[in-house]
Amino acid sequence: MERGLGPIARRYTRICFDKGQIYQDKKPEAAFICPGHSLLDATISLILKRERETLKRGAMLVDPNDPSDALRVLFYLEGAIQDAVPSRGAEQTVVSREVHFVEIDSDGKIHEAGTAPYLDYRPADEEEKAKIAPLLGQD
Repeated sequence: MERGLGPIARRYTRICFDKGQIYQDKKPEAAFICPGHSLLDATISLILKRERETLKRGAMLVDPNDPSDALRVLFYLEGAIQDAVPSRGAEQTVVSREVHFVEIDSDGKIHEAGTAPYLDYRPADEEEKAKIAPLLGQD
């Protein structure tokens, strides 16, 4: 899934992932890294190239803020709107991009999971993996 990557700076003095952090007193202006930014696109492309099979297998994570023991699956959905008219250097220009995280519980109920829920998750320990393993074959 190669995108028409734009230029990537040789060096970034500061980067941020939150618009409110771009300008800070006595600090240089930060590059705002978000979906569609060339640096993020290149990073995602490289990770997919190297680790696509690992990512397809997924990971067992635990939400320490959720007291239930119900299983759920976290999905990452990316939606993009492309200009129908080709531009120079790229087949089509992406004019809008959105990222959504969605969870599906064991009852099949779907709900939005927030902007980056995985940041609060941690890897399952060996005891948790042993408890989860028999459930993985279920619908």
